[in-house]
Amino acid sequence: MSHTPRPRTERLDALGFAIVTDGEGNGRVVGTLLNTTDEPAALVSAEVDSERGPVTAAVLEEEIDLPPGEPVELARVPAVAVQADDLPVGFFVELTLGLDDGSTVDLLVPVEPQEGPYAEIEVVTPPDGDVTP
Repeated sequence: MSHTPRPRTERLDALGFAIVTDGEGNGRVVGTLLNTTDEPAALVSAEVDSERGPVTAAVLEEEIDLPPGEPVELARVPAVAVQADDLPVGFFVELTLGLDDGSTVDLLVPVEPQEGPYAEIEVVTPPDGDVTP
């Protein structure tokens, strides 16, 4: 890993994160973000680092608004999509979420199958040309 996981910043708490995969290399970031300040914030980028090869990640909107004090569940809307040739269930990958002020939240998250508690999660694909390498 390139740096120590930090699930909290001065502005944000990141809770219950995982990447749900359909078993075909497509995944979706799930978890809850909570803006702990009195000021609006936004999630503007996502990057995934895996020792098993390249992974692309994309916030499928220009940004995800994070209103003060309101939890935002990424399992609902909007989506953070992930795609990789090798994204095996049971492995952990490093997820970095970028905020509009340039700060990041760094997480070590499990890759989970799209079944059981994650069966209803819609797995989406990053659009071509709009991904973080």
